[in-house]
Amino acid sequence: MNSDRYAEDKRMSLKEAVSKFVKDGDKIGLHGQGYIDAVSAISEIGRQKKRNLTVAANIITHAELLIGLGCVKKIEFSYVGHGLVGPTYVGRRAIEEGIPKPIEIEEYTNYTMALRFLAGSMGVPYMLTKSVLGSDLLKVNKKLKLFTDEETGEQYVMVPAVNPDVAIISAQRADTRGNVQFFGISPSCTIGDLARASKRVIALVEEVVSFEEIRRLPNATMVPFYCVDAVCELPYFAHPALMYYYYIYDIPMHLSWIRDYWSKGHDGFLKWADEWIYGIEDHYEYCNRVGWERLHKLTQLSRRFVGTIESVKM
Repeated sequence: MNSDRYAEDKRMSLKEAVSKFVKDGDKIGLHGQGYIDAVSAISEIGRQKKRNLTVAANIITHAELLIGLGCVKKIEFSYVGHGLVGPTYVGRRAIEEGIPKPIEIEEYTNYTMALRFLAGSMGVPYMLTKSVLGSDLLKVNKKLKLFTDEETGEQYVMVPAVNPDVAIISAQRADTRGNVQFFGISPSCTIGDLARASKRVIALVEEVVSFEEIRRLPNATMVPFYCVDAVCELPYFAHPALMYYYYIYDIPMHLSWIRDYWSKGHDGFLKWADEWIYGIEDHYEYCNRVGWERLHKLTQLSRRFVGTIESVKM
């Protein structure tokens, strides 16, 4: 895949980035599933009807949309669901009933999925852990292998590395070169491990700032420019999920999607998709449909209860 990682300006539209860097049959690594989801990128992948994808993520939340849209052949994961907002109707239909089509599953724990990204970032084939010993995970996932230390006789589990074809990372800001800064609690796997483990990287950010601003808080730069292929500046790209210091979680809207559409069988999900995926040209039309006033209210609440990046003490 042609990409100039030393380019001064890597900004491009999300539609262009997905078209250029996400191909049928790719393994997609996702960061932040559960609360700082790359929802707009997931929607764009579905809108472009990419097929036969493998999704590798600690937690599969909004990415289950790709399952319902028939884009996914396999998931490598620890959990599928929406936490307190609701269960995974879409994922369960595919896993249990093969609707809209059967998918393969490869189960890990949150921790061992994080180890897979770490191993991939280090260029090693396995990481060792004891955390899976005593569980039934070794019975259902044959890629997890026992290892016995010849000197001590102690047993470990060998967790295989993962190197996605493309990673989609979520963060607050970046410069035009692709130095990506993340603030807040890094979910499950670190954003840096995922980026370094992947062959191509699309960075979704709330805003693009100057290189001088990046240098002002250098220890917030979790992903350096030489790991990034595309920078997509999209305000509210994680909605209805949250983005630390920018907007809070829109629980009522997320809940309504699950309650009124996704839980109503596959036909209900497709009705939702016609309105929120195929019936929308791009992310900005999505924001128009949600309503900018509603989105700005989420920002106001975030500033009131969380603060802003300017208030962060690094």
